[in-house]
Amino acid sequence: MIPENLILNSNNIYEGLRIRLDGNRYEHCTFTNCILEFAGTGPVEFSYNHLINCRWAFAGPAEKTIHFLISIYKGLGPEGAQMVEGLFEQIRQLAKAPNVQNAPLAKEQDTTAHKAEPV
Repeated sequence: MIPENLILNSNNIYEGLRIRLDGNRYEHCTFTNCILEFAGTGPVEFSYNHLINCRWAFAGPAEKTIHFLISIYKGLGPEGAQMVEGLFEQIRQLAKAPNVQNAPLAKEQDTTAHKAEPV
């Protein structure tokens, strides 16, 4: 069942377009030479689609999240890189689970070594 707030796009062919994904469900669609843009302002669902020579673009809150992850990866040394890689591993594991809708992506991690202290 598709949540009421998602627009169903089924059996469509998209070529050479920039497509804002937020708020849509795509099933049995083909995307060729497209820019798939996600802003993080609404859910997106994919089911049985084909991507051919497409690339991702991020805007709004999603773009800020990507920059935040880059900052952690680069700015917190090996521990920061390990945290981001750990998040990617959790995503890979959740993707293998039968029902991943609204599953939490990260468990709390001990970051006591990284807490800022007043000067």
